[in-house]
Amino acid sequence: MTNLLKCPTRIIINSSKDLPWKIIQLKPQQDTVLNITWREAIPEISFGAEYGDPSIPVKDVPIEFPVSRKRDIRILQGYYGSLSHHQDMSKFALDFSLPVGDTLYAATSGYVVEVVEGYKDGANEESWIEFGNKILFYNSASNRFFLYSHLVQKGSFVSPGEYIEAGQPIGLSGNTGYSSKPHLHFAVLIADKLPGGLTSVPFDFVGGYKGEQFRTNSVLPKQ
Repeated sequence: MTNLLKCPTRIIINSSKDLPWKIIQLKPQQDTVLNITWREAIPEISFGAEYGDPSIPVKDVPIEFPVSRKRDIRILQGYYGSLSHHQDMSKFALDFSLPVGDTLYAATSGYVVEVVEGYKDGANEESWIEFGNKILFYNSASNRFFLYSHLVQKGSFVSPGEYIEAGQPIGLSGNTGYSSKPHLHFAVLIADKLPGGLTSVPFDFVGGYKGEQFRTNSVLPKQ
């Protein structure tokens, strides 16, 4: 069993019998051998995976803005936005209003974990939530993941496993998936205790800006 990703990964093992599930924590690119022994008939076993390691301390380090500061940008939703920011993965997210094709920038350095860029359309219906393009990358120094959602089709400049620097252009904004208008959905995530996977957390930007100050319909001023 090998973790091919450049981020910690948890392997979850479940069985068809009433037995506790087991977690195998793997470091980035770590290889391991798993031996399972049963004295009775072997039950049906299933495997799952979650990103991250909740045992590693998280550092709340200010990050760069993921968007250009050359013009004012309206915030469509802030923390706990009433439209869709009411789940663990999104409650501390920010939605930046952007036209389709605006350049997005890495908020910090790290390794790209996941890229989805094949979807073309979007709709203001929750059933479309799995059909949005995205980039997810991991910063080991802070033990945090960074999520960029709703990118345009074929709008990623990066690939899984690639190392990126803070401020590097990484993709283009779009309107794919569960989305009512073109924007960037941006969230900082940490590993939650299983079976939670990842959960969003508050974050601060360089220059003294706090994520919580950007409420729905507020404006990020140009610089």
